[in-house]
Amino acid sequence: GSSFRESSERYERALVTELGNLLRKRAVGATLVELARASCLVAAFRSALKIVHPSSSTRKSDKELLAMDVDIIMTGLKVAQEEQLKATSKYVNECRKEPMEVSRSQMSNLRFNKSYGKGGISEDAEESGSPS
Repeated sequence: GSSFRESSERYERALVTELGNLLRKRAVGATLVELARASCLVAAFRSALKIVHPSSSTRKSDKELLAMDVDIIMTGLKVAQEEQLKATSKYVNECRKEPMEVSRSQMSNLRFNKSYGKGGISEDAEESGSPS
């Protein structure tokens, strides 16, 4: 009985180590979709280990799996941030609009919609509130 348990725990540790090595290698250059799939895989693997191996003394492995999942999620956040930055930069660089010139007389005619909320900004409010 105990030799089976020991070999089973060794096998569990080897699986966790192998999965960790594989995920860390594949995480480099992975897309968000791939990282999300990897995170789901780790969650399913953790659940399966708890069901198949409930009395395992190797709960340290579960902590390792949790740490792997955290790594995957943090990498995913970094990838998302980089993708967002690229998309924003591309949009900003493609936008070739010139600023519109507005004359002083047009500026003095500007009024914000008073129905938007009380205390809406208008030229009148600015003139009465600021000492000249």
